[in-house]
Amino acid sequence: MFLKMIKNDFNRNKLVTITVFLFITMAVILAASATNNIANLIQGISSFQERAVPADITVMHAGDFDQAEIDRFTELYRDHIAMQETMVLQNIDGSNIHFGQNQTMAGTIQDISFVVQNKHFDFILDLDNEKLDVKQGSAAVPIYFMEQYDLEIGDHIAVKSGGYEKEFLISDYARDFEMNSPLTSSKRFVIHQDDYNEMLKMQAGELEFLIEFKLNETGDSAAIQNAYQEAGLPANGPIIEGKIFMLFNAMSDMIIALVIILISILLIVIASLCIRLTFLATVDEDIREIGVMKAIGLAKKNIQKVYLNKYRFISAAAGMAGYLISFAVVNLLNSHMRLYISSDLTGSLKYILSLIAPLLVYFMIVMYCKSILKRIDKISAVEALRGDITESGKTRKYSFPLLNNKFFSTNIYMGLRDIAKRFRLYRLLLVIFITLLSYSL
Repeated sequence: MFLKMIKNDFNRNKLVTITVFLFITMAVILAASATNNIANLIQGISSFQERAVPADITVMHAGDFDQAEIDRFTELYRDHIAMQETMVLQNIDGSNIHFGQNQTMAGTIQDISFVVQNKHFDFILDLDNEKLDVKQGSAAVPIYFMEQYDLEIGDHIAVKSGGYEKEFLISDYARDFEMNSPLTSSKRFVIHQDDYNEMLKMQAGELEFLIEFKLNETGDSAAIQNAYQEAGLPANGPIIEGKIFMLFNAMSDMIIALVIILISILLIVIASLCIRLTFLATVDEDIREIGVMKAIGLAKKNIQKVYLNKYRFISAAAGMAGYLISFAVVNLLNSHMRLYISSDLTGSLKYILSLIAPLLVYFMIVMYCKSILKRIDKISAVEALRGDITESGKTRKYSFPLLNNKFFSTNIYMGLRDIAKRFRLYRLLLVIFITLLSYSL
């Protein structure tokens, strides 16, 4: 009987039922995909951080530098500092880096540095998140430049600065936890130690130092930063905490996920509008049947179930369809994450978290339907049998008579009259329209 009732109702309101189903399905697809994306982001960054072992404190410095002072400071604060390493960057102007058909990187807003791989921590990785090992004559190019200039493995780049000129084969793409994100202003090319020494000898670029500290588990980052500044050690640049690098890596994908969730919420609201209008129209049509059910003593809950079961079935079916489709859609949404953070996003956590979306949407739709169905409780059996369905039990008032219309055509006037008399019915539609208009602007 339940399926027969759903089938009969579907045949009566095919377009509206399909519309509600599609909106709920799209809402679940987007919500589940966003949840999946967040789960992948958490897993990907955790794995990326574990492999790259980024610094907890990074001091950027340009100018005179004495490593012996840094070593003494490190020994003095061994209770906090586990390791210290200084990376020497050779900064090359983008106009001195050539590729393709006489093209350069002159237009980039990024500071470009050539470095060698660190020995102890802050490793630069390849696309398999393995520590880069670049051979002589080759270079690993940051992913940012791979995308911006369409550089591929096997292509060549040439550095021409002052009296220095050398061509490098692009052997890898570089994932750099500290400078990976497009939001950071610097990028690091990784080359072999011999090539680096030659470039340094020819003074091809301006030197900059990354003075990096890896703290113990009980190390106090704030205390070390204060002690470093009080000691007057080299700091001709910002001092950056490791958490900032994690934030930069997550920010782009997190914003995408939040926008998708907002769109999903908007779709749920639109679906709720469709359900509200459909329900009110159905009650108008079935008012006498409702009166008969009340007159014979049928419980309110049983009457509500007649209408509620349809939307339970639609929400459950749409939720299951959206949940399954979301795993195909998420691959389109996390392409940036796969490229910049991790190529292998696995694990069962995403399947569990993604299940939250269809369950949440189902309960939201059902609870909303129940709130609307309370309207039936306010209809007495006598009023229903007479066909007098009222708005919240209020007496019907025949205002805005047609004879008083002097400015509009009959159709326009009757439409405005209906909106004015049943504004509570159309107010959600007004909110949706304003929301869509503001979003498009």
